[in-house]
Amino acid sequence: MKKLLIINADDLGYSVGINRGIVYCSLKGVVTSTSLIAGGEYATHGVDYLMEQAPKLEIGLHITLTGLCSPISSGKSLINENGNFFSYQEWLNSYHNLNEQDIEEEIFAQWNKFLSLVGHLPSHVDSHHYICFKHPAALRTLIQLTNKYNIPVRYRGDIENQLDIPIDKREELITLIKNS
Repeated sequence: MKKLLIINADDLGYSVGINRGIVYCSLKGVVTSTSLIAGGEYATHGVDYLMEQAPKLEIGLHITLTGLCSPISSGKSLINENGNFFSYQEWLNSYHNLNEQDIEEEIFAQWNKFLSLVGHLPSHVDSHHYICFKHPAALRTLIQLTNKYNIPVRYRGDIENQLDIPIDKREELITLIKNS
């Protein structure tokens, strides 16, 4: 049966409470899929709990390059002085100092961690703060992975209106999407 409405719960793996809340909402028929923060402190708990309580719930990858957790890779340009991902505002302020290789390596590290935790490809891919649609290196990597495995991407689709992105990068992002 084709789904007419998808209600996705982001941030599986962020905390025990969020993990339990997502599974509870799934069991009550409210949530139809979830997205895992592969580098989240409670990612293993989230996957184990979900597989035990709601094994049919679709699980996607929630690529995280801002806030919420620490990176899986060693990308120094992506972190603040505490070793955590930049907050969204810090990320915007550091935009021109973000290393493209650091971004690519982190996304691939999250992809591989997801596969190791879940044991199969994600049902979909999305990103925290829609971050993959705000930097060309992130978007190129996202497109590469999702096209290779024919996996749907969830995003809000209004890059033209995301005024927090530098104008030269916004045009590059629009071109990448049109050509993917």
